[in-house]
Amino acid sequence: MKRQLWFLLVLSCFFASISNAQNTSQNTSPTINLSKYELKISTEKISEAESVEQMYVSVRVDGVSEKVKNSDYKYTVSGGQIVGEGNNVQWNLFGVKPGTYTINLEITEKGKISTANRSITLVDEMINCGLVECPVVSVSASDDFVKIGESVVFTANVSGGNLEVKGYAWTISSGVIVKGQGTSQITIKPDPESDSKSITATVEINLLENKTCPNVTSETIQVKENN
Repeated sequence: MKRQLWFLLVLSCFFASISNAQNTSQNTSPTINLSKYELKISTEKISEAESVEQMYVSVRVDGVSEKVKNSDYKYTVSGGQIVGEGNNVQWNLFGVKPGTYTINLEITEKGKISTANRSITLVDEMINCGLVECPVVSVSASDDFVKIGESVVFTANVSGGNLEVKGYAWTISSGVIVKGQGTSQITIKPDPESDSKSITATVEINLLENKTCPNVTSETIQVKENN
């Protein structure tokens, strides 16, 4: 009898551990880790070979099941390009201007899509060596997500510095700009025909007499279907 009780106890612990492991797997979400979150760049021309060490950032994704295939990872970036596939890739930022750029990830596993994003700031190493005082630029969204058929507002923010703003140029990863192109605020509607589950709005701010200050930045929100 004691042996039977002991066997049942061991069996119940075994199934409990499996259940906990499954729940942990279901509750985990992908996270993006970059080898650098700020990158100093030079205005001097460098060769492609020299750029490998200076302008390539390693990207590692954690919190994903080993069963997810490399082809299930979908990366989009607001500047530069992704080299490789799967959960270990390189972000090539060669030739990209100073500014803040975002890497977005969508992972499809058993029909379910998980998302993650991170940002990196590229700073000219000669900034503030002269009389130029750079402003802080950023983008904010009116909400964390937008539903199909609705709209969301992105706003470019400029604070501090001693450079005059002369204009704004917006690009978006998906959707349609309803109004505001050329201004500090745009309204976007998601494209109902698109498979993208996120929208990244990137703005390049035209700063008068600017040659060194970061003037490109972006923000990402999620797209949700109507229930």
